[in-house]
Amino acid sequence: MTRLNAPAWRPGKILRAASWAARGIISGAVPKAALMGGLVVLISSCVGPPPKPVTDLKICIDGRCGPSRKSRFTGKGLITTLYQMLKQNEGMDIQICEADPKTRKCVGKFTFFWQAGILPGTGTITPHKYRNISLNLPDLQVKFETKFKATFMGSDVLCKTTDSTLTLPRMDELWIESASYYCNWAAIGNFLMNFRHAIDYLDFDRSILAGRYSLGGGGPMNAAGGQGYILIKFKKSQTLARRNAVPVVKWKGPSVKPVEKRRLAKLRKKVKEIKQRRAKTPIKNKIAHVPETEWRSSGSGFYLKGTTHITTNLHVVGSAKTIRVSFPDGAAYMGRVVAKDAKNDVAILALRGMRAKNEGVHVSLGAEVEPGMKVHAIGYPLGADISIVSGQVSSATGPDRSAAKFTMTAPINEGNSGGPIIDEKGNLIGIAQGGLIRRDVENVRIASRISTVATALSQALLFRKFSIQVIPKERRLTSREIFRKFSPYVERIEVR
Repeated sequence: MTRLNAPAWRPGKILRAASWAARGIISGAVPKAALMGGLVVLISSCVGPPPKPVTDLKICIDGRCGPSRKSRFTGKGLITTLYQMLKQNEGMDIQICEADPKTRKCVGKFTFFWQAGILPGTGTITPHKYRNISLNLPDLQVKFETKFKATFMGSDVLCKTTDSTLTLPRMDELWIESASYYCNWAAIGNFLMNFRHAIDYLDFDRSILAGRYSLGGGGPMNAAGGQGYILIKFKKSQTLARRNAVPVVKWKGPSVKPVEKRRLAKLRKKVKEIKQRRAKTPIKNKIAHVPETEWRSSGSGFYLKGTTHITTNLHVVGSAKTIRVSFPDGAAYMGRVVAKDAKNDVAILALRGMRAKNEGVHVSLGAEVEPGMKVHAIGYPLGADISIVSGQVSSATGPDRSAAKFTMTAPINEGNSGGPIIDEKGNLIGIAQGGLIRRDVENVRIASRISTVATALSQALLFRKFSIQVIPKERRLTSREIFRKFSPYVERIEVR
């Protein structure tokens, strides 16, 4: 793992410090609070901000290298060439390693820091594969699926295939960004990881992409992160420009007019004018004129702090034509689904005309669920007024032994679906889903863990607004205090 801005924190020192802390807690010499604080410091020392956008992309082709802006590549020509390079290597093992930013040669394996339960260590990214590669020429994007491979402590990490996108926003800026990797190691909780790669070197002759990356993620009993410079090497290497109906690159001389630069300047000017016009136009929340008799109460949701979005269950909004979201203070907005995760039954709605607030429900993806802990559910049962019910966690897994769900005794009903589940210390730990109705089963209610919203948050570009770690809280709150704190941000959702 290459650490950019903190050279004193090397993997060896991190592992020795984490191992000392683990031995101390087992022997009783180190209190639990001190261990948790130490883990936060260790993990935060590895996780860094996303890599900065590249403004000097270098291209090598036909034995010649130079800045991308001074080549005769157009945006469509460059993205097409990249697409064909990935397409001819589809399904093959892709080598990935840490590299020297100056020489752009491999210097070691691609590693990152990983804390699995009380086990600190170094995860290793092994060769992986790209599949289902497609070209989105109007948006200058190449979309593909990544079969992610990694190892930890000598054993394989099981990860699901995830969607990735290679994007060319400008001629001198190139990104690879992946949706959340859903992984599991040795059955120690589920793990979500995000990866972003800012490419500054592109060699078509050797089929190489290189640049700075940022990796971070976590879940129950898991946390990891790292950043540095990596090199991706494809198996098949050949010059592709001649085969793409794209002119062979010739670097521009001083007499050549920067046509691409002028076009971009005009586009930026138009975008600026549109933003200025919108800023002068007051935002109006226009609720669609629909008779009250046509609205049907469907469920509950909760407002995400600092955004204009709410989270709920996907089955609450379903295939509704129109969605109305009403706050307890009487404010109502039209909602639109902007992200959804059918597997985990999660949806995120954007509220038209709403302005972001500094208050709301904060999401900590690492919140834990344990059998016996007291929980509270807030929502609108059976379409009635907002209410709170209490119970306790009966099992840390769902009826189908799913680690993404848990069961509880809090008596939730139709209309509670999509509402928040809060523990007695005021932490958001899950989303109410429904009950299990069978002749031989009584008082079993199901909720999904809060970590399941990570995929939808990533789709809605909200992932960076929330944290993985949970801030320790000693004081237990009464159900009355929890209702006062959270009920202003729990909404009724109606559909038609």
